[in-house]
Amino acid sequence: MKPFRFLATISLITILGNSHVACKKGNKGKVTAEIQYRGQELPEGPSGALDSLRHTGLGTYITSITPDSFKGKFYTMRFQDNYGEGAFMMELIANNIEYYNPKRIADFSSGNEVVLEPQIFYASDRVIKSKTFNLVYFYWDLAWFHQVFQLPAAYDGVGLMSLQDEFSYNNMERKANARNNLTVRCDHYPMFGNMYGQPPGEIPRVYVFGNTDSSFIFNKELKTIGYSKDNPMSATTNASFFRSNKYEAINFNYSEVDDLKIRATVIFDFKDLIQIYAGKDNLPYTFDDVLTYAPRFWERLKVKVVQQ
Repeated sequence: MKPFRFLATISLITILGNSHVACKKGNKGKVTAEIQYRGQELPEGPSGALDSLRHTGLGTYITSITPDSFKGKFYTMRFQDNYGEGAFMMELIANNIEYYNPKRIADFSSGNEVVLEPQIFYASDRVIKSKTFNLVYFYWDLAWFHQVFQLPAAYDGVGLMSLQDEFSYNNMERKANARNNLTVRCDHYPMFGNMYGQPPGEIPRVYVFGNTDSSFIFNKELKTIGYSKDNPMSATTNASFFRSNKYEAINFNYSEVDDLKIRATVIFDFKDLIQIYAGKDNLPYTFDDVLTYAPRFWERLKVKVVQQ
């Protein structure tokens, strides 16, 4: 199978400033975000060093699988210039659309386009007419990833514990988790439980890109923490989340009166995203074989932004 890399292009037209306000500013323009998700085929060959990464403690590595379909749904998608009170925030997806609105879904494999109305947030005591903000963060709060993939032929008739323990978690919304012989449809929960040993409700769901020179899981101990360089989202949280340097900060020239445009490209390469290991008995193609995402899979997401 040829590798695929998936891109989301975001065109932001007319960013308007008022504290916690989108849409119109006086008689001037409006806020519009056009998001295009599409798949772009890459030449044959390895996609980088991430392909060679392996988990330990899950038994012998068996094989890797590239999903036939891969989608994501987001609670929040945001650019931000700092952390703590008074940060400048540009929200593409948040309370501006209801949860079940299909505009929250990115279909990376088939491609889809949505139009959104972003919101600008900043401290109410800040009077801003025109200013340059260094948007050092891009992050999203993930509702789910969902994939369809084919198991190797050797699993014909073999039940898999990995697809039973958490297989129905978060299934009320889509009722889309199922296995039909070798074809599997499931969200990301079965993959994460094996990777981090955390209950489904506690696995990381927030991806924070930028303002770091490395890639890691922050607050794995699930301690109660406040704002920090690695936690720009919440004054108080006990969640863990992914940190990644796969984002280049943008100097955003903000104006309350002029029409503006930003174009962002989000690249997700999920070639060989799913890995299979032999499990505790270390025998391949048996009930306890482990399905999981590849190590540091979040590094496959890269974000590039330019203002036009």
